[in-house]
Amino acid sequence: MLSLGLTCFIFTFSLTEYWNNAESHFPNADRTLVIGSQWQLADGSASGGVNLPLSPHHLRGYLESDFPQLESVARVLFINQDTPVRTKNTTQRLRTFAADPEFLDIFNLPFAQGGYSNALQSPNSAVITHDTAIKLFGNINVIGQTITFNENADLTITGVLAPLPQPSHIGNTSSYSPINFELLVSRDVYENLVRRRTGGRDTTELPADWFNRVNTTYVLFPENSTFNTQQFSEQLSSFSLRHIPDNYRQIAEFNFNAIPVNNLMGMAIRDTIFPQLSAGSVQVVLLTLGTIVMIVACVNFTNLATARTATRANEIGVRKVVGAQPRHIIGQYFLEAGLLTTLAMVFAILLLFIAFPLIQNYAEISLDTLVSPGIIVRGALFIVVLGCITTITAGFYPAVVLSKIQPLSILNSGVFRGGSLLFSKVLAGIQFSIAAFLLVIITVIYQQNVNIKSAESEIDGSTLLVIENSPDITGLDQETLRQQLLQLPVVDSATTMEILPWTENPARMMLASSPAATAVEHSASVYVVGENFFNVFDIDIIAGRLFDPLRTEDIAAAGPAGVQQQNLVISATLTKELGYTSAQDVIGESVFIPGNVLGGTQARPYRVIGVVEDTTLSIASRFGSIPKVFLYNPELRFHIVRLSGSSHTSSIEAIDTLWETLVPNVAIKRRFLSEYFTDSFAGFRRITLGISTLAAVAWFISIVGLYAMATLIAKQRIREIAIRKVLGAERKDIALMLFKNFSTPVIIANFIACPFAYFASRSYLDLFNDSIDISPWPFILTIVASLTITSIATCGQTWKAASTSARQFMRT
Repeated sequence: MLSLGLTCFIFTFSLTEYWNNAESHFPNADRTLVIGSQWQLADGSASGGVNLPLSPHHLRGYLESDFPQLESVARVLFINQDTPVRTKNTTQRLRTFAADPEFLDIFNLPFAQGGYSNALQSPNSAVITHDTAIKLFGNINVIGQTITFNENADLTITGVLAPLPQPSHIGNTSSYSPINFELLVSRDVYENLVRRRTGGRDTTELPADWFNRVNTTYVLFPENSTFNTQQFSEQLSSFSLRHIPDNYRQIAEFNFNAIPVNNLMGMAIRDTIFPQLSAGSVQVVLLTLGTIVMIVACVNFTNLATARTATRANEIGVRKVVGAQPRHIIGQYFLEAGLLTTLAMVFAILLLFIAFPLIQNYAEISLDTLVSPGIIVRGALFIVVLGCITTITAGFYPAVVLSKIQPLSILNSGVFRGGSLLFSKVLAGIQFSIAAFLLVIITVIYQQNVNIKSAESEIDGSTLLVIENSPDITGLDQETLRQQLLQLPVVDSATTMEILPWTENPARMMLASSPAATAVEHSASVYVVGENFFNVFDIDIIAGRLFDPLRTEDIAAAGPAGVQQQNLVISATLTKELGYTSAQDVIGESVFIPGNVLGGTQARPYRVIGVVEDTTLSIASRFGSIPKVFLYNPELRFHIVRLSGSSHTSSIEAIDTLWETLVPNVAIKRRFLSEYFTDSFAGFRRITLGISTLAAVAWFISIVGLYAMATLIAKQRIREIAIRKVLGAERKDIALMLFKNFSTPVIIANFIACPFAYFASRSYLDLFNDSIDISPWPFILTIVASLTITSIATCGQTWKAASTSARQFMRT
């Protein structure tokens, strides 16, 4: 049992150690920081979410002017998940980032072809990964080759990257790496895209937008400099006062901070799985769970060892008779406990290596990195320290119990009680408190996962095909594509969206039922949708009407509100939050974005034209569980079509043929909506599997500990049971009495664990945009499961004690 507990702890420790060592292979990592930022509206009504390692475009210039001591400043910017890239022989969609040339100076990335010093210096230059080179050209000897980017720019390949060392926030081997590129282009390529969209102005010429955080901005400190990271962080606190205009600072409070680059990997994992957390990390959660399981194992070891002391009473009594002192007994026992702990460590490490293929797939880690010299040295020291702590923690009480054996009492009675019964019950209670805590959480997580999966099933994402179209790349009008898709016999219906379900977090809109500054504000997730959206997604209308493309007031306008009041559709939950008793009552009524949210005093009005049923369209949100608002816009890039028939192979072929006819030079980007759900749900599935595995181990260990307690109680109550049987107690009475003794600490443990489990479960559910309500059933299930396991684990000892004759008891 100790081996299982140590296995869980060593695994969680190794995983956190792996993530915490991110970027350590880069020589400049210890002197590289990333600028993080947050903003909060002055009235507290809205914020930019948690602290993120992202910053506005203009920040680089201000950093260079304010801190000339810095050796280098560089930005990296995500451009597109599926940028069309064409060569003479193929067309591919590549995940693309743009970077300042100094990025390659800060991170000495390994190049298979070319060199890092000037790879992004020239305009229209590009660096590609090894796999991308094979995909585009079939080999990596491609320096100087030209690729067509976005159908409007020819880029020259100046470098081919070798596989990037991991763990790192840079790379394409982990789904958690935020800078996960296949194509890295020079910054001027992005600026040219901005010029085409803004009538000739790039980010240096446009007014600074301090809310638009899209760059990862790195700063590199010089070696052996008197200017250090602490001084930089202190001066950064007043940075916004020097550079952000008054009109911005009147609207919101902006904060900038410095983040060590090796923290980025952990932050990315946190934001993927727990997007609301502003502090803490997944590493802390996992290590805490691993520690909990190891505590259960140590408690179990103590309980078993205490119960076993009864079998060693005669041995210890004889040793004391021949002159052994308590310190000798304690020393002997600690030596034995140390040997057992060492053996458990060996088994734990062997078990980890045997299970590593599964662990590697589960956690996305590399064995090569885990067995690097640095980690091996730290791991060896950790194993030694852990072994000593485990030996002392688990062996202290049994050693003390053995050292207090009185030889005379053993020889007179022939019975040794084997330690305090109350202490044994407390140990069993601790184990079951932890096990009950984990079981409640597992049950809640399972219920929430079922809730999310049922929402995806209701949408039936396996029949919804997503086709991405960016007119500035393809030249294909959105309405033309929609009409052409609807003419295909394989398409039942079609719509468009700005943000797909299960992918990015939607924006948040603050609404009030009155334009007054004192009106109560309510948060809602905003979904911008196209024509026929609710029908395609099978979302029922409760009251009012849906969007009509022929009514201009239904079309959402960007920027300040126009003369005509705009219309929106809301979810049923928002109706109640706004104070209306029924959905029909809110139809035709106005709701308002408060003036303070807009940076002024005048509220922006919207008219509610429809109320639809609540539906789940995202998994987790930085804003928690809030209702939805729908706006209409006909020009959205994601087309979603519902396919007809049960076999979709021919349907996809028909759509591919249509696309090739309409856009022959750009590869189609299509994917089923269910695939987006699978990708987004993968992180939660890993967390569920990890917690479930740890909880199962904790339960198994607790069962063994309960058996030890049953053995101890049966031995300590031998004479009492004998007397009861002499006085006429029946077998069932003895069995019931013993079961009561066994189950009492288990029941108490469950009641102690329930409040902690409730608050932990509530914190977890608050991460989700649509969460379940916590019902009594997880707690009832845990208590029933605990009592059932108690009866199974102790039935043998109970029945044996109840069945033994009184004469045999009196002889012992």
